[in-house]
Amino acid sequence: MHIDLDDAIKIYAKASRVRYGRKARKRFMETAKVLRAQGDLDGAAVWELVANEVDRGDVRVARAVGAREQARI
Repeated sequence: MHIDLDDAIKIYAKASRVRYGRKARKRFMETAKVLRAQGDLDGAAVWELVANEVDRGDVRVARAVGAREQARI
């Protein structure tokens, strides 16, 4: 099985949401900031993609919880 960068980002973001919770996005944006300051623009861009994927996952979870709550009413 081949895992490309997009797959790796999604997998890591999902695992990070479990491990770091709401702090995950902040951690990744801080890492991106450090890399950008060091001149590693490609590395910073990848960490920003991971941070954005964490946000997308949080929205999906919130929608699922909201849908379950609506079903109970």
